Amino acid sequence: MKYLVIFLICVNFISCGSTSEVVKQSKNRVEQSANSQDESLDFAKLPPVDFEIIPTESKKQEEVSLYFGEELSSKVDTTKQKTFRKAEGYRVQIFSTKNFEESKDVQAKFIKLFPEEKIYSAFDEPYYKLRTGNFTSRYDASKYLQKILDKKFKSAWVVKTEVEIED
Repeated sequence: MKYLVIFLICVNFISCGSTSEVVKQSKNRVEQSANSQDESLDFAKLPPVDFEIIPTESKKQEEVSLYFGEELSSKVDTTKQKTFRKAEGYRVQIFSTKNFEESKDVQAKFIKLFPEEKIYSAFDEPYYKLRTGNFTSRYDASKYLQKILDKKFKSAWVVKTEVEIED
């Protein structure tokens, strides 16, 4: 009986020692994986996404093509391309909403009424904003605003923003 008690005590010490070693190894693995993850990306600090709407040449005026970033440059004929520089200026914001589908509908309506005008769409969380025009003076933007208001865009207003000025 004495030997049995001594044997059980030894087994208990051995199992406790090996368990603590397993726990230490697990903690080391968790610390290593935590140190290897890069958590420096903060989505809240990313700039708003700007994209450009270009009407397509088609029988339907409602069809619109969206081109993002590099894709746009491959779709544009560079022989007729003008150069622009960025500057502080004014645009007319024709619409702002939290609903993406609603912004697409207003965008299509605007393109139908003003096919020659460029429209800028931006997502500035939580709003989708539709803007048009590139004006260096508030006076010119205000004159253009009257034209927009006359075409049933009653919530339009002038905003100060970065614009594209033709060189």
